[in-house]
Amino acid sequence: MKSNVWNMDLSPGSHKRSWWWWFWLFFMENPENPKQPKQLAVMWSTKDCNKFRINDTWWHRQIDTQKRGNKTIIDGMVGAWYYDGKNMIEPVVLDKSFFAISENKDYGSLSSIPKPDYYLSGRPGDYKVHLENKNFKFHVDMGSTRDPLSSEKNSQNNFYFGYGFDILKIRRMNLKGTVKLGNKEEDIKGTGYFQKVRISAPIIPSWYWGTIHMYDGSYLQYYMLHLGPPMLRRKNSQSSPWDWGEKYISKSISFYSKELERPFEFRHPKITKHFNKKGLPVFKMEGEKNGYKIAYTLNSYSRATWYFEQPMLGLIKTLLYYNEYPVTLSKFLLEGKGIRITERDLKAGFCNCEHAWGFLI
Repeated sequence: MKSNVWNMDLSPGSHKRSWWWWFWLFFMENPENPKQPKQLAVMWSTKDCNKFRINDTWWHRQIDTQKRGNKTIIDGMVGAWYYDGKNMIEPVVLDKSFFAISENKDYGSLSSIPKPDYYLSGRPGDYKVHLENKNFKFHVDMGSTRDPLSSEKNSQNNFYFGYGFDILKIRRMNLKGTVKLGNKEEDIKGTGYFQKVRISAPIIPSWYWGTIHMYDGSYLQYYMLHLGPPMLRRKNSQSSPWDWGEKYISKSISFYSKELERPFEFRHPKITKHFNKKGLPVFKMEGEKNGYKIAYTLNSYSRATWYFEQPMLGLIKTLLYYNEYPVTLSKFLLEGKGIRITERDLKAGFCNCEHAWGFLI
């Protein structure tokens, strides 16, 4: 079975204003504090622009994305953060590099060149990720969960004039591997989530997003893309007078019950937010559809922030603060038509939430 993980549409005009990224989110068991699992997120990325800034690093395009024989060569960056069970290390990787994407039948790879310090490789149901620098080494093997969550799922949404997004997801895989930070190396196991995204738009607005891997094998994800006052936020502080009045372009909740072996979709969810004693957000969500209701609470225990800056017209800068929060699922309820599922049934799980504000042009 051929995978779409490696495809890039480079036909004339197709990639104008596009931003591509290949993103893995890894949840790892934390025996010292099982309620706060270890997490690592890594993203390989390239953007159709001359330059942009991530945190303190400026990226300047040196070559356009191009085909060379059976390979696609891109000029981009790779970045990762790591929550080690006690502390957030961000970034644990942030590097500019050329990357080669190759594919042969059902096998493919995305690798830094000339030295493969950062690579993703594999085939459907079997992937590897390797990250290595002088202070950090991370290697994991992902295997199928033997259910629909490990298959590729494609979705897209076009808003106007052909602009929109395409997303490929692998919602859940099992992982095992090793991580080395400094002189300490340990074995790890857990689960992984993958998405390959292409956004083609004159403006990248704000969003809420989250994904949860339940211990019983169930899965939940929500996505809420919005315009409005939060796009005017210019600082990384957790709260802002601009944090109101969102106008949603797209919003949904998806839940897959492992026990029932069926999905549930909720199309008009609502989200509210307050802050815990650590000053980190607590997200509450609810939705309903076709006689079913869902409600859950996600409580953050750490935070990683990616700061993106892109010049507009040479002088004006556009900013995006992309925040990721390791969280715990403290409450969950799905009920309707004789079905009732709570957090006790799911045995809690691994969770991560995103909240991005500002915008890029």
